[in-house]
Amino acid sequence: MSRAYHLRSVSAAALTYDPDWLAAQFADDWDDLQSLCAAHLAGVLQQDFADVDRLYTAPGQDRAGSLPVLGGRTVPHHDGRLPPFAVLTPPGVKEAAAFLIGVSFDSLWQAVRTELTAPYGSRVSESEVRDHFSRTHEGLAGFYARAAHEERSVVKWLLL
Repeated sequence: MSRAYHLRSVSAAALTYDPDWLAAQFADDWDDLQSLCAAHLAGVLQQDFADVDRLYTAPGQDRAGSLPVLGGRTVPHHDGRLPPFAVLTPPGVKEAAAFLIGVSFDSLWQAVRTELTAPYGSRVSESEVRDHFSRTHEGLAGFYARAAHEERSVVKWLLL
């Protein structure tokens, strides 16, 4: 089963906690999604989204590290078989952005590199794994920086 964790920047004024409205934010086709990601209005974390969260929530990290990936107010989907949404309002978005922009990726990496490289074994070099997480971190920092600058909310959902 393919899983991807999607993030969308939405107008804070338009935000509603209605699950139908939240689900509609993820109805993009592939081309639109690519454009939104390039503009830092959307983000997609592949099946390693839990590892990205682990990068930010390792022991000793600022509490704000819990916000970028899985943090936010939980909103259940009407269909209880589907994952809930997570919603960050502008204050949480600003806090997440400040964390991502201010934290040293190298410090994050050093704290969890053994744990994050272990699943890859000898198939992938540590530098390749590090580069992947570094690019992911840069993308999330850009996404949250734009959302914070524009005082937007962020809606997140695991698409199965």
